[in-house]
Order: sequence, then structure tokens, then C-alpha cells
Amino acid sequence: ADRALVLDLVGHPPNTFAVGARVEVDIGDRVLSRVIRASSGWGSSIHPRAHFGLGDAGVESIRVIWPSGITQELDLGRWVDGRFTVEEP
Repeated sequence: ADRALVLDLVGHPPNTFAVGARVEVDIGDRVLSRVIRASSGWGSSIHPRAHFGLGDAGVESIRVIWPSGITQELDLGRWVDGRFTVEEP
């Protein structure tokens, strides 16, 4: 099964897109990570989000390290699939 996890991060103003946040997803044999960046595509802007292809792997843990230094652990379930919004604590 091709599963994916997409996280839309909402940070505190003025950094509401959480630029600079790091998301780490532990899938057992490795840790996938993404850093939220402000970027633009040709003729448009690209919404900053973290996208992870999970395939058949189970998720051991999900961690968000916010630009403020706060570390947030998420429990979305081992077989999580889909898109979620995560707000900075």
C-alpha cells in the first residue's frame, strides 16, 4: 500500500508558516526528515508543508522541532495516512 503523511504546520505570528521548523518521522529502520522552507515555483508560490512517502512502513514516532526550539511529539498512529494540520504549542 502506498501511504503518505502530509503535515501543514501553523506557527505563531509572524512565522505562521513555521519556516525553519524540522519534522522527523521515525519509520523503524530510518528517520525521514524535512525542513520547512519558504519557496516559490514558476509563476506561483508553493505552500510550505512536510510530505513523507511511507509505503508499507509503520510509523514509530513523529517529532516537530519548531523554530522557537519547542519539540512536539505527535501520536497519529502507527498506520497513519493522510494530511494533518499541526499547530505550534
